[in-house]
Amino acid sequence: DKVLGFRPQAERIIEMGGVLRHLGLLRWRKVDLKISPAEMVDHLQSYRPEVLYGNLVHLELIAREIEKRNTPQDGIRLLVPGGEVVTEEHRRRLESALGGRVAVTYGTTEVGTLAFDTPGGKGHRLCEDLIWYEFLDDAGRPVTGDEPCRIITTDLTNEVMPFIRYDHEDRVTLDTRSDDLGLGWRNLRTIDGRLSDAFVLSDGSLFTYLTPAGVIKHYPGVRQFRLVRKAADLVEIQVVGDAGYLAGVRERVLADFRKRSPGFLEFTWAPVEELLPDASGKLKMLVSEVDP
Repeated sequence: DKVLGFRPQAERIIEMGGVLRHLGLLRWRKVDLKISPAEMVDHLQSYRPEVLYGNLVHLELIAREIEKRNTPQDGIRLLVPGGEVVTEEHRRRLESALGGRVAVTYGTTEVGTLAFDTPGGKGHRLCEDLIWYEFLDDAGRPVTGDEPCRIITTDLTNEVMPFIRYDHEDRVTLDTRSDDLGLGWRNLRTIDGRLSDAFVLSDGSLFTYLTPAGVIKHYPGVRQFRLVRKAADLVEIQVVGDAGYLAGVRERVLADFRKRSPGFLEFTWAPVEELLPDASGKLKMLVSEVDP
């Protein structure tokens, strides 16, 4: 299969595969992600890969660009979004626009792949043969499942610099259902996001990513969103979507945010054309323009 990936790199284009590439096997093109969505789609339509991978935000921007052009993409078999939490709504939109099946992988630069989708499986299969996992609550007590918790890992294969009891500062939910393949490997029911994504409010309390994620998941017409802290207790909700849909849900979304937040916190509504990746190549959910 031909593979096209968008990733951070010094070179604009890297062609991988060596001798195999000349035999029509393992044709792998890596493109620097610091290009526009229009250029990404140009690469996609000229290269015509079977597999497409990149950060979630870039795959979403590609999907939107294809919808704008009204030129459906065919030939893609597999989509591999990463870098951010992939919800079922993300999965549905990408599969609808790009035609391939979405496969979610969860990992980090430090340790590598931690969990992955399996065809017809439940949740995300943990790589139990490569990594030792611990799941802890905020007090450091073990959690057996069905509640958000911290994921702690010990790398069993890195002989150069092993990571021992490494805290990824991510929250996940362990799945207590039985192993569907009979291997004794556990699954993650959900990958909930970064523990460090939070605002410190004027009363010293934390406003975390769980609030916006818990609200927006009920509004599938919101394609992208970002919360920007404009003042100590003032947060702007930036949203991308059809103008009519956003106008229709505006008051309900604001009411939901108020119900889930401290009473002194104020919200404003800001529809935008699109949200572009941060310098890191990802789309940070919470951004503060004021000091903590």
